Amino acid sequence: SKILGVSMDHDAMEQYWIWLSSVDGIGPRRFYQLISIYEDARAVWDNVGDEQMRFLGSAALRSLKAARCEKYFYDLFASIEKDGMRALTRLSDAYPPQLSAIFDPPPTLYMLGECPLDGKRNFAIVGSRRCTRDGKRAAREIAETLAREDVTVVSGMAYGVDTAAHEGALIGMGRTVAVLGCGADVIYPQENEALYRRILDNGGAIISEYTPGTRPAPGNFPPRNRIISGLSEGVLIVEGAEKSGAMITVNDALDHDRD
Repeated sequence: SKILGVSMDHDAMEQYWIWLSSVDGIGPRRFYQLISIYEDARAVWDNVGDEQMRFLGSAALRSLKAARCEKYFYDLFASIEKDGMRALTRLSDAYPPQLSAIFDPPPTLYMLGECPLDGKRNFAIVGSRRCTRDGKRAAREIAETLAREDVTVVSGMAYGVDTAAHEGALIGMGRTVAVLGCGADVIYPQENEALYRRILDNGGAIISEYTPGTRPAPGNFPPRNRIISGLSEGVLIVEGAEKSGAMITVNDALDHDRD
């Protein structure tokens, strides 16, 4: 309530917060600009089309106007509830504080699974999709060792190093968190369906800042990497090219003052 500075019922505040963060074209920066201007997401709903929204540009403003209807609102929450998903907003006590501390934290996280995200024993392992056999082995062994020490391994469920890291954590009987560049209900890559199920069956979590049903797109993955590092106390890059997604994660970690 203090974040928004209003006396609205907390559940209602969260619903409008989730609605606003779900609108196509309203990324984290525009979202927080709108909250700064209008103080809460319900006020954004009430003032769609207001002169102060011109900074959004015509495409985002059209999306916002199209989303301001009961059908959009209903369909959004129906899609969240369909698979037993949770939507964690920054208003929620369950939202990870270490992620909230980064420069542009996702306003809402969509989550499958019950793994707590706010622990101090989260560690990210990332690397190339086209890793060497030794790289895959190293990622798996390090993840297994960490998991046996009650460390939650965070990665992106991509081919190569990410997959090996998740597998190693599961071999070590630990929990692992996969951060996706698509909706949390969309299995990507499809070949990792069995891994996706094992992560959830073994107390882990699948999370995303993208609304349910969002398909993977190249532009989704660089922003996803800041969540991997933001959730974690440290990041290990096993193998990766100089301009790879893994290096983006490392640079994010340095920006976030993580090891």
